Parts: sequence; structure tokens; C-alpha cells
Amino acid sequence: MSCCTDYEGLTKTANVFASSIEEVWRSETVRQRKQDMLEGRLLDVCARCMGLK
Repeated sequence: MSCCTDYEGLTKTANVFASSIEEVWRSETVRQRKQDMLEGRLLDVCARCMGLK
């Protein structure tokens, strides 16, 4: 998960048992999520987050 309050598991990024943390950190999925956040695009679960307000 990318979020500790994503109780439904909607932000799954990778399985650290199948890939190293370094591989996950350098993955296209994480790179794209970082870029989206920098450009103001949030995942649906992030946009609804009470911690963001």
C-alpha cells in the first residue's frame, strides 16, 4: 500500500516479498505516482482522504 489509511488496499504498489524495496522505489508505478502528485493529480482514495484536508 502507498497509504497507511487505505484500509481497502486500493493503493497497492508492489509486493516487497517478490521485489526488493529498491526495485519498488525505482519502479515505473512509483515514478508515475510521484509525478502525478507533483502535478496535482491524486488517486481517488487520496482525494477523499480526511488527512489531506
